[in-house]
Amino acid sequence: MAGRPSRGQEALPVIRDDRGHPPSPGFWPQMTLVVDASVVASAVIRRDSRGQWAESILEHGEIVAPQFVLVEVANTLRNLVLTRSITEQEGARAHLRLLGLPIALLPYDSVALRVWDLRYNVTPYDPLYVALAEDLHCDLATLDGNLTRSPGPRCRFLTPPDV
Repeated sequence: MAGRPSRGQEALPVIRDDRGHPPSPGFWPQMTLVVDASVVASAVIRRDSRGQWAESILEHGEIVAPQFVLVEVANTLRNLVLTRSITEQEGARAHLRLLGLPIALLPYDSVALRVWDLRYNVTPYDPLYVALAEDLHCDLATLDGNLTRSPGPRCRFLTPPDV
């Protein structure tokens, strides 16, 4: 993995293979990977190809996220049930899967200063994931294309081909 850029350097690009595609999850050795709520929510809902991709990411190795990911994903599931995008039963099953995921959850205070540094560059929740990936010197898996194009993050992003 490339070294972390120093302050003021451009963020590393989204990881691509030699054909310009994100490498498949099997390409990566077992290592730490930060996942954001978009990946976790898609993995526990399992509705489409992004959900399949996200599920394969969670089988990748040591997965890390801020503690807040559980609340953020639970809120996403709640909204999907309330808007009838998923059934009550699908929401309940997805919530149980969420609680059983093997994700190491880290506290906010471990990255709080960097989260504050990013306040002008990315939306309120995204700095948690970015700062954690930067602090651990690892990649951030996300389905959020806007985040991958934001100025400020110094981590690399892992995305599916359609992001």
